[in-house]
Amino acid sequence: MLACLGLALGMAVGEVQAVSGASETGEATTQRQLSPAEMFSLADRAWRSGDPVLAEKVLLALADNPDRRLHNEARFRLAMLYRSQKRETEAAVLLRRILDEEPDAARVRLELAALLRTLGDNQAALRELRAVQSGSLSGKAAQFVDRIAASLQAEKPFGLYVELALAPDSNINRATRSDTLDTVIGEFDIGDEGKERSGIGGALRIMANWRAPLSSRVQWHSRITGQANIYRQSDFNDIAVEIASGPEMPLGKGRVSIDAIAGQSWFGMSPSQRSARLALGVAYPLNPVSQLRIDLSGGRQQNLFNSLQTAWSAVGQARLERALSPRLYMAASVGAARLKANDDAFSTWSWNTGIAATREVGRASVTASLDYGKLKADERLVLLPRAREDTSIRAQIGAVFRQVTLYGMSPFARLSYERNRSTVEFYDYSRVRTEFGMSRAF
Repeated sequence: MLACLGLALGMAVGEVQAVSGASETGEATTQRQLSPAEMFSLADRAWRSGDPVLAEKVLLALADNPDRRLHNEARFRLAMLYRSQKRETEAAVLLRRILDEEPDAARVRLELAALLRTLGDNQAALRELRAVQSGSLSGKAAQFVDRIAASLQAEKPFGLYVELALAPDSNINRATRSDTLDTVIGEFDIGDEGKERSGIGGALRIMANWRAPLSSRVQWHSRITGQANIYRQSDFNDIAVEIASGPEMPLGKGRVSIDAIAGQSWFGMSPSQRSARLALGVAYPLNPVSQLRIDLSGGRQQNLFNSLQTAWSAVGQARLERALSPRLYMAASVGAARLKANDDAFSTWSWNTGIAATREVGRASVTASLDYGKLKADERLVLLPRAREDTSIRAQIGAVFRQVTLYGMSPFARLSYERNRSTVEFYDYSRVRTEFGMSRAF
C-alpha cells in the first residue's frame, strides 16, 4: 500500500491513489485527497518502516502548504530526516527557513545549533544558543541549553566555510589621490603607479578547521584561513594565507586556546610578507546571552619589499557579544597594537574600537558595522616634515538573501567605505567597495 501511495503522490502533490476492491477483473479505483494529518501520519509510517524516499516526498508536499504552521512542521520533520541521512547542509537550510518565519522557535534554534556544530562552526552554534536564551525559557529549559552550550564548547569536528564574490572597488591598492608629496626639501610629484586605481575583481574567502582529542578535556585545534582579491591587472592581486594550530581546553565555564600561527602574503603575485606569532585566546560566557572574548598575540612579521618595515608585533583585543533578542545580535570591540620595526619611522602605536550588529529581517540577515582607529609612528622619515599620524574610519552594511539557496549557499550584497586621514600623503586614502556573491545560507 505504501508503494502505491508513494507513486500517486509523486504524480500529483497531496493526492494518493487508494485501491478499493481492485482485482484482476479490472474493478474501478477511487481517488481521494489526504488531509494534512493523514499525510503526516503517512510520512511517519514510511520513515519508521524504512522508506525515507516516500517520507521525503510526503513532507516536501506538505512543505508547500500555504498554512505557516503546517509547512513549518513539515520543514522541521524533513530537516530531521535529512539529518538522519547525514545531509546536514540541507537540514540547516530548512531550519533557518523556519526561523525566518518563527524566530522564537527555541527547539528549532537548538537543532540548528547542533547542526552548526556538526558542520564545524562552533562559534555560530554558540551564537544560536545565546539567541535562544535571550527569549523566555523555563528553568529546566535554560539548564538544558547550558548543558548543550558546555558540550558545544568542548567539541568541534572538521568544518569548511567558503565565500565567493564579484567586487567592484574604487581603490584596489589603497593608494592616495594626491598629486604631490611634501618633503623637507620641497614637493615631489607622485607618479601614476603610486596613485589610487579602481577595478573589478573576484574575491574568495575560505576557512577550514579540524580538531583531534588529546584527552577528555583537551582538544588539538588546527585551522587554515585564506583570502584573495584577484584583478585583471595582476600587479594588484592581494592574497593571504594563514595556518594556526594548538591546544584548546576548558577554563571554568569558558575556553582557552594557545596557537602557533604562520602566515604568508602576496601582492602583485610576489611574496610581500611572512609572519609568525603565538596567540592566546579566552572565550568566557558572562551570562546566558553574553560572551566576552580576549585575544592576545605577539610575534615577528617580515616585510619582503622593505626590510626597514620588518617588525616585532604585540596585539590585544577584547570583544563583547550579546544576543538582545532571537533576531538581534550585537558586538562591541576595543583593541591596541604595537609594532617595533627596524626603522623607528615605521614603528607604530595604534588602537581601534568598533561596534557591529546582525538583524534577521524576514528571510534576510542584515549586518552593519562601524570601526574607528588611531595610529602614530615613533619618528618621521628623514625626508618628511612630520611623523605619520592616521585617523581611520570604516563602515560596512550587507545582507544575505535566503529566498534563493543553492548547495547551502545564498546570494549576498555588501557595501563598505574606508577613509584613512594621514599626515603622510602616501597613507591618505578613501575607498568604496561593493561585493556581490554567494555565502552560507544558514
